[in-house]
Amino acid sequence: MHEVRAVKRRTKWILGLSVGIPVLLIGVLLLVLQLSSPTPRTELSIVEPRALPETPVIVAPDPSETAETSDEIAPEPTPSLATLDLPIQGTLVMEGDGKPFGEERYELAYEEGLLVLRSDGRFWFKALIATINLVFDQTLHWDDAFQPLDYTASFDAPLGFGRNYQASFGDEAAQIQVGDDSSSFVVSRDRAFILGTFSTYAIVPLIDAVRSLEVQETYDTLMFGGPPGQSQEDAEGGLPQMGIRRIEDVVLRSEDQEIAVARFEISSNMGSMFLYALGIEFLGLYAGEEGDSLFIYRADYFPNGFEIVNAATR
Repeated sequence: MHEVRAVKRRTKWILGLSVGIPVLLIGVLLLVLQLSSPTPRTELSIVEPRALPETPVIVAPDPSETAETSDEIAPEPTPSLATLDLPIQGTLVMEGDGKPFGEERYELAYEEGLLVLRSDGRFWFKALIATINLVFDQTLHWDDAFQPLDYTASFDAPLGFGRNYQASFGDEAAQIQVGDDSSSFVVSRDRAFILGTFSTYAIVPLIDAVRSLEVQETYDTLMFGGPPGQSQEDAEGGLPQMGIRRIEDVVLRSEDQEIAVARFEISSNMGSMFLYALGIEFLGLYAGEEGDSLFIYRADYFPNGFEIVNAATR
């Protein structure tokens, strides 16, 4: 989402600068842009489809059997990152108003007591008369309580769209470097949520698996990958807040298959969107309305996307 907003703001800025520039200079600028920009690739990569994972079925024990064997039944382990079926790999496709504008491959793994997200991908968008490709990669580490430790990302694109991020998180502050500029923000690690590219939302089903999100959790949000010069702080001078809670399940339809999945509402002062998951697998995101929508889906599970059966409530 941050990359999409960046496109709109940056394009307006470029067009604003062009007002009053002689037509000859505009022509030269456009010619240089065409000659210097690599041939854009806007088609999606071929993704090998996979079957959806099976979710475990929990059967309530017979009360009489439980009474007879209660001394022999070991207590179930407390859910933790170490007990989840990691790693997870996936491929996301991003659509705006029904048209693809990006793709991302990611992996979530549990390594040496840390949760690690690694991802790479690309976005494409129109700028003046050229289509721009933005290639990115990112890495994010959390501790076993889902508290962020560090974040690195690189966004490579022409015309000043590219930039590099580095961030580290102490208990009460974050140190952030964007290119040559550095800054710090007061934020508690146990209240921080890092938003980079769309794969960073894949942590939500894992949080719910370890500690239920039936009651909303509210986070201070640090956003990376937005327009150059954007501020992390909102209009009131603090970090923007985001709420996450699990709401009623829904049914997704893809091809001739229907599947009941978990649904989460992600809310902020910009509105709400909905995240869909099967067990600990992130399946997709939906925000907006018909004609002005954002749709993210797992292309390795749903090559042609999916439909939300009770679409009235998304």
